[in-house]
Amino acid sequence: VQDRQAARRWQLLAIEQARRLDRPALERARLAQGFFDLVGHELDAAERVGVFREATSLLEPLDDAQVEVRELWGRLVAYLGQAVYEDGRSAEASESLESAIATLAPFSPSAARAKVLQTLSWVRWHSFEFDPASEAASGAMEEARAAGADDVYRWALHESGVIAGFQGDPAVGLQRLQESHDLAEAADDRDLLNRCFVNISSTSLNSGYPLQRPRALLERARTLGRRSASFGTLAFVLDNYAGLSWLQGHFEDAIEQADEALDAARRAGYGAMEGTIYRVRGEALAALGRDEEAAADLAIAVERAEDDPQHRDWLKVAVARSKLRDDPAGAIAELRGPHPEFEGYPNADMTVALWLGRLAFRIGDAEAMTEALETHLRHAGLDSPGYQLERRWVGALATADDTTLSEVSAGFEETGYTLYACEVLIDAALIEARRGAGTEMAQRAQEAVERLGYQPVLGPMPETRWLTAGPVSAT
Repeated sequence: VQDRQAARRWQLLAIEQARRLDRPALERARLAQGFFDLVGHELDAAERVGVFREATSLLEPLDDAQVEVRELWGRLVAYLGQAVYEDGRSAEASESLESAIATLAPFSPSAARAKVLQTLSWVRWHSFEFDPASEAASGAMEEARAAGADDVYRWALHESGVIAGFQGDPAVGLQRLQESHDLAEAADDRDLLNRCFVNISSTSLNSGYPLQRPRALLERARTLGRRSASFGTLAFVLDNYAGLSWLQGHFEDAIEQADEALDAARRAGYGAMEGTIYRVRGEALAALGRDEEAAADLAIAVERAEDDPQHRDWLKVAVARSKLRDDPAGAIAELRGPHPEFEGYPNADMTVALWLGRLAFRIGDAEAMTEALETHLRHAGLDSPGYQLERRWVGALATADDTTLSEVSAGFEETGYTLYACEVLIDAALIEARRGAGTEMAQRAQEAVERLGYQPVLGPMPETRWLTAGPVSAT
């Protein structure tokens, strides 16, 4: 589809005409399937709820229904469930999908039931219910294989890859995502390919894998999304692209990408995404020293925090940093555990612990530093490049080891995490200043800051405020 908006208008016109002419129920329900085939999940969520709710009701009750009717009903329920979630009603979405799975159970194996299971998996991992999400994805793959539903299988495989990445096994996650990409490419499944571009990139980014391929994938996805006016895809692509640009020190690009992501999310009716996009844009604004604008975006992100649990770890970090200047103890308290909301999501746990360690080092809070170290040691089995570098970073802060920090900075630079490479040098410069051991690290940090046009978010250099905090003695 070259223009999803045009397809949407024609499909809605056909649905309205069929309603006015009181066409047979099955014919009208098929029009809703055609609407999905052409428009997918790209446009207004509330509008899709109306289309799919009407269509499913046309086929009910299912007593003595033919196979075609049951299968069509099940797929329409799946589309409805995702639209309801995107419209901001996660509990209602889960309940309707679970009910449909039970309704279709006597007719298993069924392609439609597999589709509902796959969609339930999507809803659950978006709600940070990773174990139930994994169970639903496995059930969907098994049911799809038994029913010969290759299209549903490759989508369910994709969900299982995303979930593995969240649960701390990015290597397995990326392998499954690549498999789903290859299957989608062979079947010319454009919508799944767009998801692959996004989730291969986000899994790589969140796990510290090199960023060269993610940038290329997101650039391709942005081009395709713009060309077809696929606003749902664009919202996810540009949200991830803005985060990647921020990590690479391209702050102006990140702001532009976040602006376009907000516009796309509004056009698609993806209100639940807006909070996290504001948070990303606020990070980039803060990096450029545009503090008032950054604070305004952060306030919106906090207000919208319940809309979508993804990236809540980064929201905690952003709130803590905003408190550091006037309330250091409050900043530390913001990041101290336990964090039950991150259970089953080790990357979030480690992100918060990394910044807890950085703040604890400045303030001289040995207890908080110990917590940061223990968190990273608890997840020592996770060995992607980024996890290893973050673990070394926290350990070097605890022992005031600027030599190791220099090596960590080089590691981040090599994998494309330019902002982190700079942040590590800023920490090394503070260690050097506390020791009175020269200015080599300070000069390197200053050069990195100037090269990026960066205003360090933990305070301007040199960090004279923290010179008297003293070394942290952590266990």
